Amino acid sequence: MTGNNTGMKRRHSDNFILNNKGETLVEIMVAFIVLMIVIAAFTGAINAASASVNNSKDIRQRADNDYTALHESLNAENLSHSVGSNSKNPSSPKTFTITGTDGDITLKAYQYESGETVYWVFR
Repeated sequence: MTGNNTGMKRRHSDNFILNNKGETLVEIMVAFIVLMIVIAAFTGAINAASASVNNSKDIRQRADNDYTALHESLNAENLSHSVGSNSKNPSSPKTFTITGTDGDITLKAYQYESGETVYWVFR
């Protein structure tokens, strides 16, 4: 009789192993690893986007500061010329005229140099 009892137990454990009603530990680990890879990809994308935003803010701030400095220097030049002081005459900007294909639109480009920086103003 003891042989029959072990046989039943054996069949019962075989059915338990062959039963596909749940996830195995390997499936759970693979799902967790895939989840971690997706989270890492999103984190990397967010970090890259925030770094780009910060860089663009810095570039915009520098451009605004340079433009403000140029505008102030041009205003100072205009004031010194209007007063008639004997200050040294700064070099005038280089001017280029661009005419449209139909001839009606004319665009003038002024090139200003301030140190190593070159500014273009279109009017």
